[in-house]
Amino acid sequence: MKKLRLILVLTLVAALVAACGGAPAGTTAPTTVPTEAPTTVPTEAPTTAPTEPPLEPIVNFYFDEPEGFTVFSSAENVQILAGPNGDGSSITVMMLPTPMDLSELTEENFAESLGLLGDESQAPELNAMEALQIDGYPACLMDYTMTSGGITARYYAYYITDNRSTVALLFADATADGSWADEYAAAADTIELLVEGEYVPADTTGLEQYDLGCGLSMYAAPGMELVEVEGFAAVLADSASTIMFIEDNKEEYGLYGLTVEDYASLYVDGESILGFEKDACGNVATSFIGQGDDGVSYFYYVVAKNTADNFYLVQIACAQENAMVMAGEYAQWCATITETP
Repeated sequence: MKKLRLILVLTLVAALVAACGGAPAGTTAPTTVPTEAPTTVPTEAPTTAPTEPPLEPIVNFYFDEPEGFTVFSSAENVQILAGPNGDGSSITVMMLPTPMDLSELTEENFAESLGLLGDESQAPELNAMEALQIDGYPACLMDYTMTSGGITARYYAYYITDNRSTVALLFADATADGSWADEYAAAADTIELLVEGEYVPADTTGLEQYDLGCGLSMYAAPGMELVEVEGFAAVLADSASTIMFIEDNKEEYGLYGLTVEDYASLYVDGESILGFEKDACGNVATSFIGQGDDGVSYFYYVVAKNTADNFYLVQIACAQENAMVMAGEYAQWCATITETP
């Protein structure tokens, strides 16, 4: 099944994991996945004054990935998805902090400008270059063939800019017959760019809905089980993740009149929880690394939720090394939490 893919989940996550020495899941790279982001994105401003109002800054984006692609590695602002057949086909998505002047890209300079270099210092072979617009923003599609790691792949590289930063999606097709071309084109057609105040819609593809028995329901990974744990309104768990709900009754604790942001701030302790912010799906969220009773370090994704009579603090825990991969999943799971009769 296809699945919506987002890259920027919560700005605190990447910094947190990096500071704690967390590593992305996966230990060996696909043989043809690009190993470096472009290093020489043009930084000079256009020489002519703009004639249209400035574009709103792109704060996030998402797209519908082809079936079978899974996260191989994830780091701050970069995610690599590996294809299902083990042939080296991959999708790399990036948010680059520098703008790209697409008007200065030419057939002669594109490889140098983007820092592309194949095996034995061979520059890629350009098949086509097309200027276009994606979701109202200037973009460029560069179709080129490059040999890297001993394997030749055809790349469909989309670069989109708001004149402040650059969104890059590199679709690499390592099949001999170009069998991913149509799937990649279809995925590119689903790219949605988000500005301040816009959020990624929750994607329940492949998920299971659970009645939590405390007046809430949610979607999460299939096959999870409800377990009773003292002190929690509900706990949902499997071998990879544990979801814990703390219920704070508004009447009992005098919480009527508070916003969900006000409620979340009550849990800020300056140590584990430093503050909350809106995540990619619009949840009021934060994250931290904590050590369990078993001595293992766990990643916690924390979200505050509001119902008519209760506030809930939702904590989802997984092994620290899975943090960068699972954070996006958790954000979408939490966005599906709803009050039930």
